[in-house]
Amino acid sequence: MQHAKEECAELIQAINKCLRYPNKEECKNNLIEEICDVEIMLFQLKEMFGITNEAVESCKILKAKREKKRLEEVKK
Repeated sequence: MQHAKEECAELIQAINKCLRYPNKEECKNNLIEEICDVEIMLFQLKEMFGITNEAVESCKILKAKREKKRLEEVKK
């Protein structure tokens, strides 16, 4: 569990560095590595807790619909 938090923190650092230096190829390569590490950790977390891809996808759809509704209300 601690490892997952560390990987997420490293991804945040990589994002911040890319925002500061958007044209540096080194930053982009590091960002790719950190995204990879976090995706692996997400896979491991789903395995550990018996979470299916379908459950995650279903949750994404609900959240996307909720966000769409919020955006529509802002436009009014």
